[in-house]
Amino acid sequence: MVRVTNLTNEHLENFLQMIETHEGKERKIELQTALNNLKDNEDYLVCIDCESGLPIGYSKTTTLTHGLIKLDYIYVIPTLRRE
Repeated sequence: MVRVTNLTNEHLENFLQMIETHEGKERKIELQTALNNLKDNEDYLVCIDCESGLPIGYSKTTTLTHGLIKLDYIYVIPTLRRE
């Protein structure tokens, strides 16, 4: 089972470790910068494995007009893709 939640400080350290492990240090730095400059209409959601409590994926969304949400990016660690 997984749980999807807003990316908060509670999950940030493990989230950034997941990014560095699976996407590299450069991507981790890019995401840290993006998170520090997050716009009001942008959100990051993190997918947490309920058994381990560790992040296994994330998404970035942008809220548009009229309540529409645009999915900008989605990522799942390679070992869990297609599950």
